[in-house]
Amino acid sequence: MQNIYNNQKLFHNKYELKSIVGALKKDSVSKNELVAILCEQYEILDIVSELTSDYFFQLSLCDDSFHVDWIKGKFEEITGYPKEIIADLPKWISLIHPDDVHIVKNATKKVLSNFRSVAEYRFESRSGEIKWLCDYTYPVWDETQNKVTKIIGAVKDITATKLAEEALKESEQRLLNYSNELKTLNISKDKLFSIIAHDLREPFTGIVGNLELLNDSLSSFTKDETENMVQDALECAKSAYMLLENLLEWTRIQKGNSLAEPTNLKLSDLAESAVKLLTTAISNKRISVINNIDKNLQVLADERMILSVFRNLISNAVKFSADGGRILISSNLESDLVTICVEDDGIGISNENVKKLFCKDTHYSTPGTNKEKGSGLGLILCKEFVEKNGGRIWVKSEIHKGSRFIFSLRKV
Repeated sequence: MQNIYNNQKLFHNKYELKSIVGALKKDSVSKNELVAILCEQYEILDIVSELTSDYFFQLSLCDDSFHVDWIKGKFEEITGYPKEIIADLPKWISLIHPDDVHIVKNATKKVLSNFRSVAEYRFESRSGEIKWLCDYTYPVWDETQNKVTKIIGAVKDITATKLAEEALKESEQRLLNYSNELKTLNISKDKLFSIIAHDLREPFTGIVGNLELLNDSLSSFTKDETENMVQDALECAKSAYMLLENLLEWTRIQKGNSLAEPTNLKLSDLAESAVKLLTTAISNKRISVINNIDKNLQVLADERMILSVFRNLISNAVKFSADGGRILISSNLESDLVTICVEDDGIGISNENVKKLFCKDTHYSTPGTNKEKGSGLGLILCKEFVEKNGGRIWVKSEIHKGSRFIFSLRKV
């Protein structure tokens, strides 16, 4: 809004106002004059009345420089500087917070263009304390000179308000973080119950079923039948064990108790250990596993975590490979990083489903080529463990053309 004030002075003291009011009884012209003065100064007086606890001022503009006409209130108490500093614009600007300098400059330009301005900015007091100030500035237009010749300003210290607002924002952010954490915990809890109710129950059903048959009718089965039933029970037990291992690791991560303890590891040996843990599943599908990792290649990582990564990736490759398939485990040295690839020639994954693989909220899982079931935890654990060891994991896959799971670790 443009300025409506001319170069009219405020009342210098209460006696001047009293004398003018007294003239109302005698002279109607004096009354009109007083009404005009009050109308012109109304908003200024209103602002001043609201800010008497802080300070207000009037500056004169002469030859492109400022002169302090007066400053009333707590200027020195708030800023720590003498009142003359307000007229030294470069010095005053130097005390403004760097991020807020443009606000003060724009406000000054606006007032000098005969527009009112309200600006909030941070100011460094003489003691070094950062304070928030709110300036209400009004131009006084001189009709004879056709320019702004005075600036009237009222300033309020809003530091306490701003600090309260910041504290409120921080509290709101903390509450949002707590809400998100609670949401994640609820998702984790629901997933845990789902795994216990379904995924973990199934292998134990197979174990219990086969053992009951053997217990009730052992003599009625041939040797081959008995061996097959024992083999099935063993596979169910291994499946349940692997799922329990993943559940325990996942629980440690949720509680924040899973910390990496890096040591020098030979990747080839670790891959071989994972393959041995899955020997039965690999043999049942007659899958050939080729370990092409350089036998001398070492990485700096946590052994338990990386063994879990190999075990889960190779298990997935077996799960989605057809009978007679092939799994290739290879490595590549890139500067100070080693990339490891577990590749299969199985059924592959669509681009849409690739995006779901490492998502904590979905725990995406599909049956294998022999209807093998999974919990969706394995790949989430792989991502957590690889990242805890300073690496990353990704996948390249095409439907009916197999998948390549690749992860990186730091070279020794």
